[in-house]
Amino acid sequence: MARSSHTEQLFQKAYDRSKDFVETVKDESRAMYDEARRWAPQHPTALAVSASAAVSVGLVGYALGRRRRSRTEPERGTGSTAKARVPELDLSPLFRFVSLWMLYRVAVRD
Repeated sequence: MARSSHTEQLFQKAYDRSKDFVETVKDESRAMYDEARRWAPQHPTALAVSASAAVSVGLVGYALGRRRRSRTEPERGTGSTAKARVPELDLSPLFRFVSLWMLYRVAVRD
Protein backbone atom coordinates (compact mmCIF):
# COMPACT_ATOMS: atom_id res chain seq x y z
CA MET A 1 0.00 0.00 0.00
CA ALA A 2 1.56 3.26 -1.11
CA ARG A 3 1.45 6.04 1.42
CA SER A 4 1.85 9.64 0.28
CA SER A 5 4.18 11.93 2.10
CA HIS A 6 3.22 15.11 3.94
CA THR A 7 4.92 17.23 1.26
CA GLU A 8 2.98 15.50 -1.49
CA GLN A 9 -0.27 16.23 0.33
CA LEU A 10 0.66 19.89 0.72
CA PHE A 11 1.42 20.18 -2.99
CA GLN A 12 -1.85 18.45 -3.87
CA LYS A 13 -3.82 20.86 -1.66
CA ALA A 14 -2.05 23.86 -3.16
CA TYR A 15 -2.75 22.55 -6.67
CA ASP A 16 -6.43 21.99 -5.88
CA ARG A 17 -6.79 25.52 -4.47
CA SER A 18 -5.04 27.16 -7.43
CA LYS A 19 -6.80 25.15 -10.13
CA ASP A 20 -9.78 27.53 -10.43
CA PHE A 21 -7.52 30.58 -10.52
CA VAL A 22 -5.30 29.06 -13.20
CA GLU A 23 -8.33 28.10 -15.30
CA THR A 24 -9.72 31.64 -15.03
CA VAL A 25 -6.40 33.21 -16.05
CA LYS A 26 -6.07 30.74 -18.92
CA ASP A 27 -9.55 31.51 -20.25
CA GLU A 28 -9.11 35.29 -19.94
CA SER A 29 -5.68 35.28 -21.58
CA ARG A 30 -7.00 33.11 -24.42
CA ALA A 31 -9.88 35.57 -24.95
CA MET A 32 -7.49 38.56 -24.95
CA TYR A 33 -5.16 36.80 -27.39
CA ASP A 34 -8.03 36.00 -29.77
CA GLU A 35 -9.25 39.59 -29.55
CA ALA A 36 -5.75 40.90 -30.30
CA ARG A 37 -5.46 38.55 -33.27
CA ARG A 38 -8.68 39.97 -34.72
CA TRP A 39 -7.73 43.59 -33.95
CA ALA A 40 -4.11 43.61 -35.19
CA PRO A 41 -4.70 43.03 -38.95
CA GLN A 42 -7.25 45.86 -39.04
CA HIS A 43 -4.97 48.37 -37.30
CA PRO A 44 -1.40 47.93 -38.64
CA THR A 45 -0.46 51.58 -38.13
CA ALA A 46 -1.55 51.62 -34.50
CA LEU A 47 0.31 48.38 -33.91
CA ALA A 48 3.50 49.75 -35.48
CA VAL A 49 3.26 52.99 -33.49
CA SER A 50 2.68 51.10 -30.24
CA ALA A 51 5.60 48.76 -30.88
CA SER A 52 7.87 51.67 -31.79
CA ALA A 53 6.85 53.58 -28.68
CA ALA A 54 7.50 50.54 -26.47
CA VAL A 55 10.95 50.01 -27.96
CA SER A 56 11.76 53.72 -27.68
CA VAL A 57 10.73 53.88 -24.04
CA GLY A 58 12.86 50.82 -23.34
CA LEU A 59 15.89 52.36 -25.05
CA VAL A 60 15.47 55.66 -23.22
CA GLY A 61 15.21 53.83 -19.90
CA TYR A 62 18.29 51.79 -20.72
CA ALA A 63 20.25 54.91 -21.69
CA LEU A 64 19.19 56.77 -18.54
CA GLY A 65 20.19 53.80 -16.42
CA ARG A 66 23.58 53.58 -18.11
CA ARG A 67 24.15 57.32 -17.68
CA ARG A 68 23.15 57.25 -14.02
CA ARG A 69 25.42 54.27 -13.37
CA SER A 70 28.40 55.87 -15.11
CA ARG A 71 27.87 59.09 -13.14
CA THR A 72 27.81 57.32 -9.76
CA GLU A 73 30.52 54.76 -10.46
CA PRO A 74 33.57 57.00 -9.85
CA GLU A 75 32.09 57.95 -6.47
CA ARG A 76 31.81 54.31 -5.45
CA GLY A 77 35.36 53.45 -6.27
CA THR A 78 36.70 50.68 -8.45
CA GLY A 79 33.78 48.28 -7.99
CA SER A 80 34.01 44.54 -7.84
CA THR A 81 36.44 42.64 -10.03
CA ALA A 82 33.64 40.38 -11.29
CA LYS A 83 31.73 43.38 -12.58
CA ALA A 84 34.83 44.66 -14.36
CA ARG A 85 35.17 41.34 -16.22
CA VAL A 86 31.60 41.39 -17.55
CA PRO A 87 31.59 42.54 -21.18
CA GLU A 88 29.29 45.25 -22.47
CA LEU A 89 26.04 43.98 -23.96
CA ASP A 90 26.02 44.53 -27.71
CA LEU A 91 22.46 44.95 -28.95
CA SER A 92 23.29 46.01 -32.51
CA PRO A 93 22.68 42.55 -34.07
CA LEU A 94 19.22 42.46 -32.49
CA PHE A 95 18.28 45.87 -33.89
CA ARG A 96 19.73 44.94 -37.28
CA PHE A 97 17.57 41.80 -37.32
CA VAL A 98 14.45 43.71 -36.26
CA SER A 99 14.97 46.36 -38.95
CA LEU A 100 15.51 43.71 -41.63
CA TRP A 101 12.45 41.82 -40.45
CA MET A 102 10.34 44.99 -40.61
CA LEU A 103 11.60 45.70 -44.14
CA TYR A 104 10.75 42.14 -45.13
CA ARG A 105 7.24 42.47 -43.70
CA VAL A 106 6.69 45.67 -45.66
CA ALA A 107 8.03 44.08 -48.87
CA VAL A 108 5.76 41.03 -48.71
CA ARG A 109 2.64 42.95 -47.77
CA ASP A 110 -0.22 42.33 -50.21
